Amino acid sequence: PERSYTKDTAAIGPEEFKTDLISEISSGKASCLPLGFIGSGSRRSYAVAIRKTRGGAIVAGIGGGELLALRKAFGVGSVIDDISQSPGVKYAGIFRSGSLVVASKSFENDSTDNWYRPDSLSTIKIKTRIKSLGVKDEAFEAIAPFTVAGDPFGDIVIGIDTGYLNLLSAKLRQDIIWRSILFLIVSIVALAGVILQQNYRLLSGQYAEIQRDVQRLEADKALSAKLVAMGELAGGVAHEIRNPLNAIRVIIQRLEREFKPRRDEAEYAELTSVIRKETDKINESVRNFLTLARPPVLHKTKGDLNICISETISLFQPRAQSKSCAVKTELSELPSIEFDNELMHQAILNLLENALAAVGSKGLITIKTYFQEGRCLVEISDNGAGISDDEKPRVFDLYYTTKPTGTGMGLPMVLRIIKEHGGRIDLVDNPSGGALFRLELPSDK
Repeated sequence: PERSYTKDTAAIGPEEFKTDLISEISSGKASCLPLGFIGSGSRRSYAVAIRKTRGGAIVAGIGGGELLALRKAFGVGSVIDDISQSPGVKYAGIFRSGSLVVASKSFENDSTDNWYRPDSLSTIKIKTRIKSLGVKDEAFEAIAPFTVAGDPFGDIVIGIDTGYLNLLSAKLRQDIIWRSILFLIVSIVALAGVILQQNYRLLSGQYAEIQRDVQRLEADKALSAKLVAMGELAGGVAHEIRNPLNAIRVIIQRLEREFKPRRDEAEYAELTSVIRKETDKINESVRNFLTLARPPVLHKTKGDLNICISETISLFQPRAQSKSCAVKTELSELPSIEFDNELMHQAILNLLENALAAVGSKGLITIKTYFQEGRCLVEISDNGAGISDDEKPRVFDLYYTTKPTGTGMGLPMVLRIIKEHGGRIDLVDNPSGGALFRLELPSDK
């Protein structure tokens, strides 16, 4: 440079300036070197020397006024001023080694005390207090250490107007109260919805149960009417047939004992034997009619229903084996109940015979017992062709049969026996196919 420069208020000539200030740059020891303030008066500037790649250095300077404006716009002081202008903030400042370095205009320097000393933050990271600023004026003050580039730099202090904090606290409490009320209302509505949904499910279940009970009562009423009608019909037919039938049987017995034909004696004996056997069949049908007409007299004894079923299966097994039919049992523990062992044996045997006729050879019959809701249940199922929906309503009708040699009296007899025990019998859908008859008998348990 052609003019003189100053460093630390000392006048230095151009040659001395080059050798003294830029020696580190020209020697290659540094690529950038701050020179500090140079010049004087209105031309006083802050200069920096930057080494050129081909030798020599570039010296750049900025005026003091411009540097002050930059510091105000981008320096720490600007940040502190911005913080102090935030809502509710009264003042802010930065302390270093216990001394106030930067502060907002509203910070009172004479109000600093030992509370700002660095040793007061040795055990805690953040410290707060209520500071009195005058008559009826207080600030909530907080001080905390901060770092620059990972190294501890100093402590920042912020004072907040306690009135503003009280206003925020009141708004927060009001917000909490309203939120709590809203949450309570939502909870009540949700709880009411849950209760209504549970009540709806409960009522729906009870309504469905009532519907099932009504259907059962209607079915029981219809079955009772069928039993009455069958009984009246059987009683009338039995009395009309039994007397002449007995006369025919007596005559046949006399013919067999007292008369011998002059010729064709064998044919005569065969014909009288056929007449006697057929009258016995008719008499058996009449006896069944009378059984339907008059409710059977029960001789109840307390016992295990599973034992009765096992004994019936033992008698039935030879018939099933003769047709290569398997019999599977699933007998669960049942409480002792009162029942007529002989009539129950007859009812179970009739159902097993029907199942055997349905499956034919190499079939499967399953007998299952279990206890549910105070009732003993017996299920007899087969894997036959099943019963069509059109035939199901008529299976308990007198004389109704789908078997070529059937009499149509087996299931009505079973129905009468189970009804006299206070139970019920239903033909239900079998998921695995075939027919499934379910017997329900009451229990005291």
